Amino acid sequence: MGLGLDFFGLKKHHQNETLSRRLKENIEQLESKIHQLETTQIHTLAVLESMTEAVIAVDQEERVLFINAATEGLFQIERQKVKGRNLLEAIRNAPLNELILKTVRQSEPKSEEIQMLTPIERVFKAQTAPLSRQGKTIGAVAVLHDVTELKRLERIRKEFVANVSHELKTPLTAIQASVETLLDGAINDSSHNRKFLECIEKDAQRLHNLIEDLLQLSRIESKEIPLKKENVALSETARRAVGQFKKAIQQKNLTVEMEIGDEKLPADSVQLQRAIDNLVDNAIKYNKQDGRILLRARKEENWIRLEVEDTGIGIPEENLPRIFERFYRVDKARSRELGGTGLGLSIVKHIAERHGGRVEVTSRPGQGSCFTLWLPA
Repeated sequence: MGLGLDFFGLKKHHQNETLSRRLKENIEQLESKIHQLETTQIHTLAVLESMTEAVIAVDQEERVLFINAATEGLFQIERQKVKGRNLLEAIRNAPLNELILKTVRQSEPKSEEIQMLTPIERVFKAQTAPLSRQGKTIGAVAVLHDVTELKRLERIRKEFVANVSHELKTPLTAIQASVETLLDGAINDSSHNRKFLECIEKDAQRLHNLIEDLLQLSRIESKEIPLKKENVALSETARRAVGQFKKAIQQKNLTVEMEIGDEKLPADSVQLQRAIDNLVDNAIKYNKQDGRILLRARKEENWIRLEVEDTGIGIPEENLPRIFERFYRVDKARSRELGGTGLGLSIVKHIAERHGGRVEVTSRPGQGSCFTLWLPA
């Protein structure tokens, strides 16, 4: 009997050890899976948090489940305050709410461009996808790509193409009309033929200036022309610019004042000359009769600040943000009449940026404008 009891006791002890070992293995496997899930979750959250795009997840009732850091910054909200709230309450945008609602109801991805206030107005490419569990839709996730700048560039591109076409067509049409008139007999009319030829010459020169400015702007933008930096005396460059437009200054009886010392800066002399020429030309064209132009420069820390100020017609405040765009004109008819190509200020902007600087403008309608060129000293 003792041997039998010992045998069954050993057997039971062995079974307990086996069960204990299996339980321990199961616990270790469970802990491993939990660790894997936690690691996966941490990695997923890290990816979502590092995204520059806004990410929003909601449940079936459109209650906010998750927003990433980009969403917080974009809409100036706190995740703890919006979590569990209805999306429309958290982010007040009906088109986004409707897009996510369609995604949940139809259980399929959606894509749409949406305008939103963040608080400034932006355009987003919103892409949504359903969240599912075991084949059942339990919510939706939305990713918002900010395409505001792309839309702006697309608008500028379209305007540029339209403006180039118009700017080229206008003088060509005038040249064609003058030539046709001459061929129809006006060439033999000594009292008028010279007038038509002068019109042809004027419009041909306008075409030449436009093409030259387009080519120059293209070369600057593409960095086709390398910068040949040297120590340039700003006062000499400014004097050359004023001297170049001496006739136009006299015609308007303008007073030109200069407050520029011996400042020198590392710059490409040719490009810097072009930039200052354009600013001075602009100050003359849009100035009043018997007006004034002031050129002044001073060093501020590591910068040279050059200002070209006029007492001209000024620029309305709403036009200031776009004044450096190609072909943008405040008064299109007046600008063309004065012979402007609409590219001068854009050329100034790109030359400044090529030198690591910038250009700014302040203006008051009816009182004048002040263009400021900032260049590294």
